[in-house]
Amino acid sequence: MDYRKAFKSFLGKVRSDGLAFVCQDDPGAASLGEEMSASETILTYGSQPEVNYQAVNNVVVDGWPTFTLMYGDEALGQVKLAIPAGITC
Repeated sequence: MDYRKAFKSFLGKVRSDGLAFVCQDDPGAASLGEEMSASETILTYGSQPEVNYQAVNNVVVDGWPTFTLMYGDEALGQVKLAIPAGITC
C-alpha cells in the first residue's frame, strides 16, 4: 500500500475550516506537512522544538508513554497515551 499517497489524499480532504495534526517526528508525514505548509489547516506535533505542540519529559509509566504537552513555553498538561510504549506517530 502506498501510505504516502493515502496520507496526501487524506490531507487533501481536510475542510477549509478543519485542522490536520501532522507528526514531525515521522519523515514521510513531515515532508507532506511541509508541502502543504501554506495551508493554515496544518498543525504539527512531535518531540522537536519547532513544532506547534511539543512532547517533552517523555517517560514510560506502567508501560504507557507519558509526557508533558507544550504549546510554545506553556505547559498544557500531562498526557498518558493509551497505546503500548514503543509505538510512534
